[in-house]
Amino acid sequence: MQKGVPTMASNENSIAKSSGESIQSLLEDIQNGKLVLPEMQRGYVWDKERIISFLDSLYRGYPIGSLMLWKLSDGNDGVASRQRDFAVEIDQPGSGMAERMLLDGQQRLTSLMRVLEGKDLKVKGRVRPLKVFFNLDHDKDSQDDGAETDLPDSLSQRKKIFSIGRDKDFQNSPHWIPLKTALNPDAAMEYIDDSLPISDSNSRRRYYKKIFDLDKLRKTEFSCIVLDSGLSYEEVTEIFIRVNSGG
Repeated sequence: MQKGVPTMASNENSIAKSSGESIQSLLEDIQNGKLVLPEMQRGYVWDKERIISFLDSLYRGYPIGSLMLWKLSDGNDGVASRQRDFAVEIDQPGSGMAERMLLDGQQRLTSLMRVLEGKDLKVKGRVRPLKVFFNLDHDKDSQDDGAETDLPDSLSQRKKIFSIGRDKDFQNSPHWIPLKTALNPDAAMEYIDDSLPISDSNSRRRYYKKIFDLDKLRKTEFSCIVLDSGLSYEEVTEIFIRVNSGG
């Protein structure tokens, strides 16, 4: 579904519309200050295992849930003072550029900012970098729960696609490529040609294909529920509470 061409929900009087939006466009909106967080949101809490599990699901094409956003308008008085920052280091313009608020999906989009855009986490004034590695030798048909095991023993598991660690953890495992490198097809192919002992062209093509599969992640679409701009902050807060209480 094309961004900006939402479809009405089944109820014609609904206060929400649905649309499909790519991960790339959503992350760009965060970095441009167009998509902001409301103060009602709790802080970022996902640990490394949740991040790896989510990334694994995304790569395998599993359902990744929907997002809920609220479209802002000039009539949304006081919204600028009711924002909170994303928990990653980004250069956001002034709050006047805000177009929408993210009501549900903070954990997923913040995690994607960290792993796809390489943005460091900010916690109480401290910066916490995250280095993710991609297994070029993985078997996508093998299942993995995404949980971290002790490194480097886990590195030989072909069913594991992503892992978090330090460069020295992977120095003897060249099939594990830094995700930042893997997300740049040109740099990734250069890494494959220079760093991996490849004896046949079929293996080389197999590794290239995995890089191209990874490059498609940013094009993956979230199903987005967008609340009408005519709602007040108080009404949106009530909706937020009900959604998060399972009501």
